[in-house]
Amino acid sequence: MVFGMLVFSACDEIKGPYEEDAVVPPGDRKVLLEDFTGHQCGNCPTAAREAAKLDSVYEGRVIVVGTHVSFFADTNKTGKYTYNFKTEVGNQLDRDYEIENAGLPKGMINRKKYNNQYLLNYGDWSSALVNELKTAPDVNIAIDNAFDEGTRELTVQVDVQYVKRGKPNQYLVVYLVENNLVNWQKDYARPVGQQDIPDYVHHHVLRGTLNGNYGQQLSPTEILAGRTVRKTVKATLNPAYKAENCSVVAFVFEDNGIDANRKPNKPVLQAEEKKVIE
Repeated sequence: MVFGMLVFSACDEIKGPYEEDAVVPPGDRKVLLEDFTGHQCGNCPTAAREAAKLDSVYEGRVIVVGTHVSFFADTNKTGKYTYNFKTEVGNQLDRDYEIENAGLPKGMINRKKYNNQYLLNYGDWSSALVNELKTAPDVNIAIDNAFDEGTRELTVQVDVQYVKRGKPNQYLVVYLVENNLVNWQKDYARPVGQQDIPDYVHHHVLRGTLNGNYGQQLSPTEILAGRTVRKTVKATLNPAYKAENCSVVAFVFEDNGIDANRKPNKPVLQAEEKKVIE
């Protein structure tokens, strides 16, 4: 991708309150919204539209990643849905959080539990998001991208500035995402007979990770508030990816091991995004 037993599950359609008028304080807090989706999930476009609304309402403070997972993202031989959107890191998250068993669409907000659940229906995204936006960040992130159009080598420099004292269990993850991918998608919001869309525009598509599925440790020792840790990663973009449509998403999480339900307890502290080519 970048650089390089059948489980039956429902395709959920859940509606809930939308908090577009919610008041959140100004600040540097940015929130990671992971939209778990699949091109054969007919309710997933509605969830994608909810993510787009939230991105618009809280402009610049919501970092959306569309991760194609489960059998809803499988390809087939019918001439439709032949494009493989899946990634190694998406498959890892699917296994670790049991997303396929939960059904699609689902999402996570900063990989934290809301109402005792990691995987949320899209009707709950707004409330969970507002809760996170009201909190002050532990770190701030700055991304600097350099892309060589000849070699297609991408160099990403990420500066993590500590607002609070940093811990050894904090990790940096760097993703590549792509917008404006035109391909098949099922959409149950469309009339019967028109639900298989050949020219659907997919946004925020996770293409892969640049530094491992769960990233890299920022420091083996504690870091004083006010200090900055710089990490640099390099990758060669797949020729099929349009660099002008790609962005780098970086986020810092705290690795607290496994919770009582055997799920990863890895809350995201801060996220950032920057286009590969400005």
